[in-house]
Amino acid sequence: MSHLATFGAELAREAREVFPATVVPKDFDVIEVPFAERGEPELIRRGARPEKVSDTAAGVDAAP
Repeated sequence: MSHLATFGAELAREAREVFPATVVPKDFDVIEVPFAERGEPELIRRGARPEKVSDTAAGVDAAP
């Protein structure tokens, strides 16, 4: 499922009755699903958004 409207909380609650580890990702979240022998799926909050680079980290001088 790619999008949950207003019924999302109810649907998640019902799913957790059967699948306790159920999560409902938000925009830009990523769920990494490794091979079974490499561990459990992991929710990475905002994982699809690149981190912002600050001006100082990018080499931009803040002083004129």
